Amino acid sequence: ILISRYMWVAAAAPLAFAQLVAVVVAATPPDWCTGVAAPIPGRTTALARHPVVTGAAEDGRVRITWGVQAKLAPAKSATGIVEWGVSGDASSYSRNATAENLPLMWENYDDTPLIKRMTRFSAWLEDVPAAQSICYRVKLDGKELVGGLSFGSNPRATTPAASAASYPVKFIAFGDFGIGEENRWNRSADQPWFNPTNAEAQVRNVMRSSGKFNDSDFMLALGDDGYFKGEPHEYDQRTFPYYYREWSVMPLFITAGNHDYGHNKGQSYLDAFPQREQQTPTVDARDAGRYYSARWGGLHISAIDTEWGQFDSSTDANSRMATWFDKDLAAAAASPEVHWIIVIMHKTPFNLGNIPGDGDGGPQIHSTLLPIMMKHKVDLLMGGHWHNLQRYPPIGSNGSLISIVSGGGGYAVGGETWDACLLDGHDEPLATGGVTPALVSHSHHFLHWEFQSRCNASMVAIDTTGKEIDRLNLNKC
Repeated sequence: ILISRYMWVAAAAPLAFAQLVAVVVAATPPDWCTGVAAPIPGRTTALARHPVVTGAAEDGRVRITWGVQAKLAPAKSATGIVEWGVSGDASSYSRNATAENLPLMWENYDDTPLIKRMTRFSAWLEDVPAAQSICYRVKLDGKELVGGLSFGSNPRATTPAASAASYPVKFIAFGDFGIGEENRWNRSADQPWFNPTNAEAQVRNVMRSSGKFNDSDFMLALGDDGYFKGEPHEYDQRTFPYYYREWSVMPLFITAGNHDYGHNKGQSYLDAFPQREQQTPTVDARDAGRYYSARWGGLHISAIDTEWGQFDSSTDANSRMATWFDKDLAAAAASPEVHWIIVIMHKTPFNLGNIPGDGDGGPQIHSTLLPIMMKHKVDLLMGGHWHNLQRYPPIGSNGSLISIVSGGGGYAVGGETWDACLLDGHDEPLATGGVTPALVSHSHHFLHWEFQSRCNASMVAIDTTGKEIDRLNLNKC
Protein backbone atom coordinates (compact mmCIF):
# COMPACT_ATOMS: atom_id res chain seq x y z
CA ILE A 1 0.00 0.00 0.00
CA LEU A 2 1.64 3.22 -1.14
CA ILE A 3 1.36 6.47 0.75
CA SER A 4 2.04 9.89 -0.80
CA ARG A 5 5.27 11.50 0.37
CA TYR A 6 5.77 14.95 1.81
CA MET A 7 8.51 17.54 1.73
CA TRP A 8 10.89 18.72 4.44
CA VAL A 9 11.27 21.78 6.65
CA ALA A 10 14.13 22.94 8.88
CA ALA A 11 14.44 25.45 11.72
CA ALA A 12 17.11 26.63 14.09
CA ALA A 13 17.47 24.99 17.49
CA PRO A 14 18.68 25.50 21.12
CA LEU A 15 18.48 22.88 24.12
CA ALA A 16 16.89 20.87 27.75
CA PHE A 17 15.93 17.13 29.25
CA ALA A 18 13.29 14.35 28.97
CA GLN A 19 11.75 11.02 30.00
CA LEU A 20 10.36 8.24 27.85
CA VAL A 21 6.63 8.96 27.91
CA ALA A 22 3.95 9.31 25.24
CA VAL A 23 1.36 12.04 25.69
CA VAL A 24 -1.41 13.59 23.62
CA VAL A 25 -0.33 17.09 22.64
CA ALA A 26 -3.23 18.77 20.88
CA ALA A 27 -6.56 18.02 19.23
CA THR A 28 -5.81 20.00 16.09
CA PRO A 29 -4.79 18.66 12.68
CA PRO A 30 -1.01 18.13 12.47
CA ASP A 31 0.60 21.21 10.95
CA TRP A 32 3.94 19.62 10.10
CA CYS A 33 2.82 17.60 7.08
CA THR A 34 4.22 20.05 4.52
CA GLY A 35 7.38 22.11 4.32
CA VAL A 36 10.61 22.72 2.46
CA ALA A 37 13.83 20.72 2.20
CA ALA A 38 16.11 20.59 5.22
CA PRO A 39 19.80 21.41 4.66
CA ILE A 40 22.64 18.92 4.57
CA PRO A 41 24.16 18.95 8.08
CA GLY A 42 27.33 20.99 8.52
CA ARG A 43 29.43 22.65 11.19
CA THR A 44 27.10 25.65 11.33
CA THR A 45 23.87 23.62 11.60
CA ALA A 46 22.52 22.11 14.83
CA LEU A 47 21.39 19.02 12.93
CA ALA A 48 24.26 16.57 12.59
CA ARG A 49 22.41 13.53 11.24
CA HIS A 50 18.98 13.55 9.62
CA PRO A 51 16.18 11.37 11.01
CA VAL A 52 16.15 7.72 9.94
CA VAL A 53 12.98 5.60 10.05
CA THR A 54 13.72 2.02 11.14
CA GLY A 55 12.07 -0.86 13.00
CA ALA A 56 8.74 -0.34 11.23
CA ALA A 57 7.50 -3.87 11.84
CA GLU A 58 4.14 -5.53 12.34
CA ASP A 59 3.99 -4.66 16.07
CA GLY A 60 3.03 -1.04 15.41
CA ARG A 61 6.32 0.39 16.68
CA VAL A 62 8.53 2.69 14.60
CA ARG A 63 11.94 4.06 15.56
CA ILE A 64 13.08 7.58 14.66
CA THR A 65 16.80 8.31 15.19
CA TRP A 66 18.70 11.55 14.54
CA GLY A 67 21.81 13.42 15.67
CA VAL A 68 22.63 16.93 16.91
CA GLN A 69 26.01 18.53 17.51
CA ALA A 70 26.98 17.65 21.07
CA LYS A 71 28.19 21.17 21.83
CA LEU A 72 24.69 22.46 21.00
CA ALA A 73 22.79 19.62 22.68
CA PRO A 74 24.64 17.88 25.51
CA ALA A 75 23.18 14.42 26.08
CA LYS A 76 22.64 15.10 29.80
CA SER A 77 20.70 18.33 29.35
CA ALA A 78 19.01 18.34 25.94
CA THR A 79 15.44 17.28 25.21
CA GLY A 80 14.65 15.62 21.88
CA ILE A 81 11.02 15.01 20.93
CA VAL A 82 9.21 13.47 17.95
CA GLU A 83 5.73 14.87 17.37
CA TRP A 84 3.62 12.81 15.00
CA GLY A 85 0.14 12.10 13.74
CA VAL A 86 -1.84 10.57 10.89
CA SER A 87 -2.21 12.82 7.89
CA GLY A 88 -5.64 14.48 8.02
CA ASP A 89 -6.40 13.21 11.54
CA ALA A 90 -7.20 15.63 14.36
CA SER A 91 -5.07 13.78 16.93
CA SER A 92 -1.36 14.28 17.39
CA TYR A 93 1.13 12.66 19.73
CA SER A 94 4.53 13.26 21.27
CA ARG A 95 7.32 10.82 22.00
CA ASN A 96 10.34 11.85 24.03
CA ALA A 97 13.69 10.50 22.90
CA THR A 98 16.56 8.97 24.78
CA ALA A 99 19.86 10.80 24.28
CA GLU A 100 23.31 9.28 23.93
CA ASN A 101 26.69 10.88 23.35
CA LEU A 102 28.49 9.37 20.37
CA PRO A 103 32.07 9.74 19.09
CA LEU A 104 33.65 11.59 16.19
CA MET A 105 31.39 12.42 13.26
CA TRP A 106 33.45 14.20 10.63
CA GLU A 107 37.11 14.34 9.64
CA ASN A 108 39.06 16.63 7.31
CA TYR A 109 41.52 15.74 4.54
CA ASP A 110 44.32 15.23 7.07
CA ASP A 111 42.13 13.16 9.45
CA THR A 112 41.91 16.03 11.95
CA PRO A 113 38.51 16.22 13.63
CA LEU A 114 36.07 18.89 12.55
CA ILE A 115 33.36 18.00 15.04
CA LYS A 116 34.32 15.59 17.78
CA ARG A 117 31.00 14.35 19.14
CA MET A 118 27.28 14.35 18.53
CA THR A 119 24.24 13.57 20.62
CA ARG A 120 22.14 10.83 19.10
CA PHE A 121 18.44 10.93 19.89
CA SER A 122 16.25 7.86 19.41
CA ALA A 123 12.50 7.55 19.99
CA TRP A 124 10.09 4.65 19.56
CA LEU A 125 6.64 5.64 18.29
CA GLU A 126 4.05 3.30 19.80
CA ASP A 127 0.75 1.99 18.41
CA VAL A 128 1.30 3.51 14.98
CA PRO A 129 -1.91 2.97 12.94
CA ALA A 130 -1.67 0.49 10.08
CA ALA A 131 -1.26 1.52 6.45
CA GLN A 132 -1.41 5.27 7.04
CA SER A 133 0.60 8.30 6.04
CA ILE A 134 2.38 9.26 9.27
CA CYS A 135 3.56 12.89 9.46
CA TYR A 136 6.21 13.87 11.99
CA ARG A 137 8.65 16.51 13.06
CA VAL A 138 11.70 16.48 15.32
CA LYS A 139 12.12 19.09 18.04
CA LEU A 140 15.08 20.09 20.17
CA ASP A 141 14.28 21.82 23.47
CA GLY A 142 10.84 22.80 22.25
CA LYS A 143 11.92 24.23 18.89
CA GLU A 144 11.45 22.49 15.54
CA LEU A 145 14.65 21.07 14.13
CA VAL A 146 13.24 19.19 11.12
CA GLY A 147 9.62 18.94 10.01
CA GLY A 148 7.31 18.20 7.13
CA LEU A 149 8.38 14.54 7.09
CA SER A 150 6.10 11.56 6.45
CA PHE A 151 6.30 7.83 5.84
CA GLY A 152 3.86 5.04 5.04
CA SER A 153 3.25 2.78 8.04
CA ASN A 154 3.31 -1.01 8.15
CA PRO A 155 -0.03 -2.60 7.09
CA ARG A 156 0.15 -4.84 10.22
CA ALA A 157 -1.68 -7.73 8.57
CA THR A 158 -2.69 -9.95 11.50
CA THR A 159 -5.28 -12.10 9.72
CA PRO A 160 -5.18 -14.07 6.45
CA ALA A 161 -7.75 -11.68 4.97
CA ALA A 162 -5.73 -8.62 5.92
CA SER A 163 -2.58 -10.17 4.55
CA ALA A 164 -4.27 -10.90 1.22
CA ALA A 165 -5.54 -7.31 1.10
CA SER A 166 -2.09 -5.81 1.74
CA TYR A 167 -0.88 -6.23 -1.84
CA PRO A 168 0.77 -4.82 -3.81
CA VAL A 169 3.92 -4.50 -1.69
CA LYS A 170 6.84 -2.71 -3.35
CA PHE A 171 10.40 -2.04 -2.25
CA ILE A 172 13.89 -1.05 -3.37
CA ALA A 173 16.94 -3.23 -2.63
CA PHE A 174 20.65 -2.49 -3.15
CA GLY A 175 24.01 -3.01 -1.46
CA ASP A 176 27.65 -1.84 -1.30
CA PHE A 177 26.87 1.84 -1.59
CA GLY A 178 28.37 3.83 1.30
CA ILE A 179 31.42 5.05 -0.60
CA GLY A 180 30.74 8.80 -0.98
CA GLU A 181 33.88 10.94 -1.02
CA GLU A 182 36.93 10.05 1.05
CA ASN A 183 37.24 12.58 3.91
CA ARG A 184 36.38 15.50 1.65
CA TRP A 185 34.96 18.69 3.09
CA ASN A 186 33.15 21.36 1.12
CA ARG A 187 34.63 24.43 2.78
CA SER A 188 32.47 26.91 0.88
CA ALA A 189 29.30 25.28 2.19
CA ASP A 190 30.93 24.12 5.44
CA GLN A 191 29.50 20.62 5.13
CA PRO A 192 30.54 17.14 3.92
CA TRP A 193 31.37 17.07 0.23
CA PHE A 194 28.52 15.83 -1.93
CA ASN A 195 29.54 14.74 -5.40
CA PRO A 196 26.45 14.67 -7.65
CA THR A 197 28.28 12.75 -10.37
CA ASN A 198 29.74 9.75 -8.51
CA ALA A 199 28.18 6.31 -8.79
CA GLU A 200 26.45 6.44 -5.40
CA ALA A 201 24.70 9.67 -6.36
CA GLN A 202 23.84 8.32 -9.82
CA VAL A 203 22.13 5.25 -8.36
CA ARG A 204 20.20 7.44 -5.92
CA ASN A 205 19.25 9.89 -8.68
CA VAL A 206 17.84 7.14 -10.89
CA MET A 207 15.79 5.80 -7.98
CA ARG A 208 14.11 9.20 -7.99
CA SER A 209 13.96 9.95 -11.71
CA SER A 210 12.62 6.49 -12.60
CA GLY A 211 9.75 6.97 -10.17
CA LYS A 212 10.69 3.80 -8.27
CA PHE A 213 11.39 5.61 -5.01
CA ASN A 214 7.91 7.10 -4.89
CA ASP A 215 6.58 3.71 -5.97
CA SER A 216 7.98 1.85 -2.95
CA ASP A 217 6.86 1.07 0.59
CA PHE A 218 10.31 0.55 2.12
CA MET A 219 14.01 0.00 1.37
CA LEU A 220 16.28 -2.99 1.92
CA ALA A 221 20.01 -2.19 2.27
CA LEU A 222 22.25 -5.23 1.80
CA GLY A 223 25.43 -4.30 3.65
CA ASP A 224 28.66 -2.35 3.25
CA ASP A 225 26.73 0.74 4.15
CA GLY A 226 29.75 2.85 5.16
CA TYR A 227 33.19 2.34 3.63
CA PHE A 228 35.85 1.47 4.57
CA LYS A 229 35.72 0.58 8.25
CA GLY A 230 32.25 1.59 9.36
CA GLU A 231 33.60 4.49 11.42
CA PRO A 232 31.16 7.22 12.53
CA HIS A 233 32.54 9.87 10.19
CA GLU A 234 32.29 7.48 7.23
CA TYR A 235 28.53 7.15 7.59
CA ASP A 236 28.19 10.92 8.00
CA GLN A 237 30.46 11.83 5.09
CA ARG A 238 29.90 8.98 2.64
CA THR A 239 26.40 7.67 3.26
CA PHE A 240 23.98 10.12 4.85
CA PRO A 241 24.66 13.03 2.44
CA TYR A 242 23.33 10.78 -0.33
CA TYR A 243 20.30 9.16 1.35
CA TYR A 244 19.29 11.45 4.20
CA ARG A 245 16.08 12.52 2.48
CA GLU A 246 15.07 9.00 1.46
CA TRP A 247 15.61 7.44 4.88
CA SER A 248 13.68 10.15 6.69
CA VAL A 249 10.50 9.39 4.71
CA MET A 250 10.75 5.66 3.98
CA PRO A 251 11.20 2.77 6.44
CA LEU A 252 14.63 1.19 6.15
CA PHE A 253 15.49 -2.46 6.82
CA ILE A 254 19.23 -2.98 6.70
CA THR A 255 21.95 -5.56 7.31
CA ALA A 256 25.66 -5.12 7.99
CA GLY A 257 28.55 -5.98 5.67
CA ASN A 258 32.23 -6.62 6.29
CA HIS A 259 33.06 -2.93 5.81
CA ASP A 260 30.61 -2.04 8.57
CA TYR A 261 32.66 -4.15 10.99
CA GLY A 262 36.09 -2.58 10.60
CA HIS A 263 35.58 -0.34 13.63
CA ASN A 264 34.42 -1.21 17.15
CA LYS A 265 32.78 -4.52 16.14
CA GLY A 266 30.09 -2.79 14.10
CA GLN A 267 28.86 -0.56 16.92
CA SER A 268 28.87 2.58 14.77
CA TYR A 269 26.63 0.76 12.27
CA LEU A 270 24.21 -0.12 15.09
CA ASP A 271 24.26 3.49 16.29
CA ALA A 272 23.49 4.79 12.80
CA PHE A 273 20.77 2.25 11.88
CA PRO A 274 19.14 0.83 15.03
CA GLN A 275 16.60 -1.87 14.21
CA ARG A 276 14.17 -4.02 16.18
CA GLU A 277 15.33 -5.26 19.56
CA GLN A 278 12.06 -6.76 20.81
CA GLN A 279 10.42 -9.55 18.86
CA THR A 280 9.41 -13.22 18.83
CA PRO A 281 11.44 -15.40 18.68
CA THR A 282 13.63 -13.45 21.10
CA VAL A 283 17.07 -12.31 19.92
CA ASP A 284 19.83 -12.84 22.48
CA ALA A 285 20.59 -9.53 24.25
CA ARG A 286 24.23 -9.80 23.16
CA ASP A 287 23.10 -9.70 19.55
CA ALA A 288 20.36 -7.06 19.73
CA GLY A 289 19.92 -5.19 16.47
CA ARG A 290 22.41 -7.31 14.53
CA TYR A 291 19.82 -9.72 13.15
CA TYR A 292 16.04 -9.44 13.26
CA SER A 293 12.90 -10.00 11.23
CA ALA A 294 9.81 -8.03 10.27
CA ARG A 295 6.58 -8.64 8.40
CA TRP A 296 5.07 -6.28 5.87
CA GLY A 297 1.70 -7.52 4.70
CA GLY A 298 2.18 -11.02 3.33
CA LEU A 299 5.98 -10.69 3.27
CA HIS A 300 8.27 -11.97 6.03
CA ILE A 301 11.78 -10.46 5.96
CA SER A 302 14.67 -11.95 7.93
CA ALA A 303 17.88 -9.90 8.15
CA ILE A 304 20.98 -11.98 8.93
CA ASP A 305 24.41 -10.71 10.04
CA THR A 306 27.18 -12.65 8.28
CA GLU A 307 29.95 -10.73 10.10
CA TRP A 308 29.17 -10.72 13.83
CA GLY A 309 30.34 -14.29 14.45
CA GLN A 310 33.89 -13.31 13.53
CA PHE A 311 34.03 -10.63 16.23
CA ASP A 312 31.93 -11.87 19.15
CA SER A 313 34.23 -12.96 21.99
CA SER A 314 31.77 -15.57 23.30
CA THR A 315 32.49 -17.68 20.16
CA ASP A 316 28.91 -18.94 19.92
CA ALA A 317 27.32 -15.96 18.17
CA ASN A 318 26.88 -17.96 14.96
CA SER A 319 25.07 -20.77 16.76
CA ARG A 320 22.83 -18.28 18.59
CA MET A 321 21.92 -16.65 15.29
CA ALA A 322 21.37 -19.99 13.53
CA THR A 323 19.07 -21.18 16.33
CA TRP A 324 17.07 -17.96 16.15
CA PHE A 325 17.02 -18.09 12.32
CA ASP A 326 15.60 -21.62 12.33
CA LYS A 327 12.84 -20.64 14.78
CA ASP A 328 12.08 -17.42 12.93
CA LEU A 329 11.69 -19.10 9.55
CA ALA A 330 9.71 -21.99 11.04
CA ALA A 331 7.21 -19.53 12.50
CA ALA A 332 6.98 -17.68 9.19
CA ALA A 333 6.49 -20.88 7.20
CA ALA A 334 3.69 -21.98 9.54
CA SER A 335 1.86 -18.65 9.52
CA PRO A 336 -1.25 -18.35 7.31
CA GLU A 337 -0.53 -14.60 7.07
CA VAL A 338 2.88 -15.12 5.43
CA HIS A 339 2.97 -15.82 1.70
CA TRP A 340 6.57 -14.93 0.85
CA ILE A 341 9.74 -15.45 2.90
CA ILE A 342 12.64 -13.11 2.08
CA VAL A 343 16.13 -13.25 3.58
CA ILE A 344 18.77 -10.53 3.32
CA MET A 345 22.42 -11.08 4.25
CA HIS A 346 25.57 -9.40 2.99
CA LYS A 347 27.43 -12.54 1.89
CA THR A 348 25.33 -15.16 0.17
CA PRO A 349 26.14 -18.83 -0.50
CA PHE A 350 25.80 -18.46 -4.25
CA ASN A 351 28.14 -15.98 -5.92
CA LEU A 352 31.06 -15.69 -8.28
CA GLY A 353 33.96 -15.53 -5.91
CA ASN A 354 33.08 -16.51 -2.33
CA ILE A 355 35.04 -19.71 -1.71
CA PRO A 356 33.66 -21.87 1.13
CA GLY A 357 36.17 -21.92 3.95
CA ASP A 358 38.23 -18.97 2.71
CA GLY A 359 37.58 -16.94 5.88
CA ASP A 360 35.05 -14.77 4.08
CA GLY A 361 31.98 -16.11 5.83
CA GLY A 362 31.91 -19.30 3.77
CA PRO A 363 31.59 -22.12 6.32
CA GLN A 364 28.75 -20.62 8.36
CA ILE A 365 26.85 -19.49 5.29
CA HIS A 366 27.15 -22.71 3.31
CA SER A 367 26.96 -25.37 5.99
CA THR A 368 24.53 -23.79 8.44
CA LEU A 369 22.44 -20.96 7.03
CA LEU A 370 21.74 -22.40 3.57
CA PRO A 371 20.25 -25.68 4.89
CA ILE A 372 17.96 -23.68 7.20
CA MET A 373 16.74 -21.61 4.25
CA MET A 374 16.14 -24.69 2.12
CA LYS A 375 14.36 -26.47 5.00
CA HIS A 376 11.82 -23.66 5.36
CA LYS A 377 11.48 -22.98 1.62
CA VAL A 378 12.71 -19.41 1.52
CA ASP A 379 11.48 -17.72 -1.65
CA LEU A 380 14.05 -14.96 -2.12
CA LEU A 381 17.61 -14.42 -0.87
CA MET A 382 19.40 -11.13 -1.55
CA GLY A 383 22.89 -9.95 -0.65
CA GLY A 384 25.80 -7.88 -1.83
CA HIS A 385 29.57 -8.07 -1.16
CA TRP A 386 30.42 -8.65 -4.83
CA HIS A 387 30.11 -5.42 -6.74
CA ASN A 388 27.84 -6.38 -9.58
CA LEU A 389 24.48 -8.00 -10.30
CA GLN A 390 24.23 -11.79 -10.19
CA ARG A 391 20.91 -13.57 -10.51
CA TYR A 392 20.68 -17.33 -10.13
CA PRO A 393 18.02 -19.69 -11.47
CA PRO A 394 15.65 -21.35 -8.99
CA ILE A 395 17.67 -23.43 -6.53
CA GLY A 396 16.79 -26.56 -4.56
CA SER A 397 14.91 -29.77 -5.18
CA ASN A 398 11.63 -27.90 -5.28
CA GLY A 399 13.12 -24.97 -7.21
CA SER A 400 11.82 -22.51 -4.65
CA LEU A 401 14.84 -20.30 -3.82
CA ILE A 402 15.81 -17.33 -5.97
CA SER A 403 19.25 -15.96 -5.03
CA ILE A 404 20.44 -12.52 -6.14
CA VAL A 405 23.64 -10.59 -5.50
CA SER A 406 23.02 -6.84 -5.79
CA GLY A 407 26.27 -5.11 -4.89
CA GLY A 408 26.20 -2.29 -7.41
CA GLY A 409 25.06 0.56 -5.16
CA GLY A 410 28.11 2.78 -5.58
CA TYR A 411 31.45 1.10 -4.99
CA ALA A 412 33.52 0.25 -8.09
CA VAL A 413 31.94 -2.57 -10.06
CA GLY A 414 33.79 -5.49 -11.67
CA GLY A 415 36.39 -4.39 -14.18
CA GLU A 416 36.92 -0.91 -12.72
CA THR A 417 39.44 -1.56 -9.98
CA TRP A 418 42.01 -4.15 -8.98
CA ASP A 419 40.05 -5.32 -5.95
CA ALA A 420 36.63 -5.44 -7.57
CA CYS A 421 34.86 -8.73 -7.22
CA LEU A 422 35.22 -9.76 -10.87
CA LEU A 423 38.04 -8.41 -12.99
CA ASP A 424 36.98 -7.67 -16.54
CA GLY A 425 37.37 -10.74 -18.73
CA HIS A 426 37.92 -13.11 -15.79
CA ASP A 427 34.43 -14.17 -14.80
CA GLU A 428 35.21 -17.46 -13.09
CA PRO A 429 32.49 -19.19 -11.04
CA LEU A 430 34.54 -20.10 -7.95
CA ALA A 431 31.91 -21.08 -5.43
CA THR A 432 28.44 -21.16 -6.89
CA GLY A 433 27.66 -24.61 -5.59
CA GLY A 434 27.47 -25.89 -9.13
CA VAL A 435 24.78 -23.36 -10.02
CA THR A 436 25.51 -21.16 -13.01
CA PRO A 437 24.18 -17.60 -12.82
CA ALA A 438 21.32 -16.82 -15.14
CA LEU A 439 22.65 -13.28 -15.45
CA VAL A 440 25.77 -11.32 -14.52
CA SER A 441 26.01 -7.59 -15.11
CA HIS A 442 28.95 -5.39 -14.08
CA SER A 443 26.78 -2.33 -13.58
CA HIS A 444 25.90 0.08 -10.84
CA HIS A 445 22.22 -0.52 -10.20
CA PHE A 446 19.36 -1.05 -7.79
CA LEU A 447 16.47 -3.54 -7.69
CA HIS A 448 12.79 -2.70 -7.55
CA TRP A 449 10.43 -5.45 -6.44
CA GLU A 450 6.65 -5.59 -6.69
CA PHE A 451 4.73 -8.37 -4.97
CA GLN A 452 1.32 -8.33 -6.59
CA SER A 453 -0.33 -11.20 -4.68
CA ARG A 454 0.39 -14.33 -2.68
CA CYS A 455 1.31 -15.97 -5.99
CA ASN A 456 2.96 -13.33 -8.18
CA ALA A 457 5.96 -11.03 -7.91
CA SER A 458 8.24 -9.19 -10.32
CA MET A 459 11.64 -7.54 -10.19
CA VAL A 460 13.40 -5.02 -12.39
CA ALA A 461 17.07 -4.01 -12.13
CA ILE A 462 17.87 -0.49 -13.31
CA ASP A 463 21.34 0.93 -14.01
CA THR A 464 22.56 4.52 -13.65
CA THR A 465 21.39 5.45 -17.15
CA GLY A 466 17.85 4.40 -16.29
CA LYS A 467 18.17 1.31 -18.47
CA GLU A 468 16.48 -1.91 -17.43
CA ILE A 469 19.29 -4.49 -17.22
CA ASP A 470 17.27 -7.39 -15.85
CA ARG A 471 13.67 -8.41 -15.27
CA LEU A 472 12.24 -11.37 -13.43
CA ASN A 473 8.65 -12.58 -13.03
CA LEU A 474 7.71 -15.13 -10.35
CA ASN A 475 4.62 -17.30 -10.08
CA LYS A 476 4.72 -19.70 -7.14
CA CYS A 477 1.11 -20.97 -7.27
